[in-house]
Amino acid sequence: MAIAITMKQAFDQALEEITNFHLDPQHDGFPRELTHHINRESPRRLSHGVDFVDHGNWAGSVLMYAMLFEVGPELSLLRILDQTGLRWHVYRYWGAEGQTSGKGPDNDRTNLLESMLSLMGPEKSASTERAWDFVRRYWLRHPKLTRQELLEQALSDPSVNIYTDDDAIAEQIMTGMCTETGDDKDPAKADILKLLFPFVRQRARTPDHYDIRRITGSSPKNIPLLQWLWEASDLFRISYMAEQPACVLSAAAKRRRVDAAQVEAAEWLDYETHSESCATDTDSDAESTWGSEKSDVTISSTDSEDWTSEER
Repeated sequence: MAIAITMKQAFDQALEEITNFHLDPQHDGFPRELTHHINRESPRRLSHGVDFVDHGNWAGSVLMYAMLFEVGPELSLLRILDQTGLRWHVYRYWGAEGQTSGKGPDNDRTNLLESMLSLMGPEKSASTERAWDFVRRYWLRHPKLTRQELLEQALSDPSVNIYTDDDAIAEQIMTGMCTETGDDKDPAKADILKLLFPFVRQRARTPDHYDIRRITGSSPKNIPLLQWLWEASDLFRISYMAEQPACVLSAAAKRRRVDAAQVEAAEWLDYETHSESCATDTDSDAESTWGSEKSDVTISSTDSEDWTSEER
């Protein structure tokens, strides 16, 4: 479930995994096309290999900068990937924030990362993929930091809660649903789904579309996302309730009854207020009508007296 390591440890483990793969005698390491490349085209071609979850150029750029220039013995990864000595200055340059996808230094560094993941395969690149995901998650917690600021903070951050149990559960649910439907994994969906877990735990029910929009800020027009989040949160509800003791579920049921009673009381109060208002209006109408009838009777009496005097 949760993975209790710091960001620095995640970087170190990814670097160790990559280095071990390159030095493994069972194969010839990374091809010369990658280790002796002189432009961006070779890594770009090699990056389109084995499928992996794409966590974005921003996070990929930060991870590669860390492994090339900040961690490891004597810049070991740079010595592996730039054996011509012609590319280090390109990878050292951060470039502007908010670079266009497919262009700029962020893309160049991420192409290196994707090339290695494609060549290593999913079984031998788990730590590297995890480090990429960790950078993305860390950025979600500190969205106002630049790449340099985030990397500097991450390297010294002692926190070990980057990947929590809820992260693992949300990812597991997303993976199961994507496997069933054949869709690609979208880490952003898992991030949004995780926001609904406290609601399910507190209410012991699946949030409806209104709840989902209120909690996640999702657009009411994005029906496919709302439906996906409803189905995913319902799966979480089923698994969560199956694991809870009866006392927890009883407390949740009691909360639901209290909520329902409060709603019923509010509706009854509105009804009584409305009824009193209607009764007041009816009384006023009755008094007005009675006054009118009295006036009519007076007129009729006068008419009667006139008629009697004339008859006399």
